[in-house]
Amino acid sequence: MLGVIVMGLALTWLLYALFPFIAGGWLLTQWAAVSAALFGFGVVMFVGAATAIGCALWLLFRLGRPRQPLWIGAMGSVVSGAALYAAVITHIFPCSGPD
Repeated sequence: MLGVIVMGLALTWLLYALFPFIAGGWLLTQWAAVSAALFGFGVVMFVGAATAIGCALWLLFRLGRPRQPLWIGAMGSVVSGAALYAAVITHIFPCSGPD
């Protein structure tokens, strides 16, 4: 039963980590067109999401005890979410049209 729960958690993690991974990767490819602050946000978001995806794959393929990838992946998700929150609050990430 625990294996099914861990697998479901890993698949959900993969689903939710794909958006920050793709968005952060897109910001990294647009480095010449975005500000330095937005690029830094993209780097943090990309690394946090990549960590979460790596830990989700770790859980799926059982490369160790499930406690380590859960903690590491959770920290990656928190870092990615905190970067998005900080970028929106400080108006680095544009959420609306021109003022």
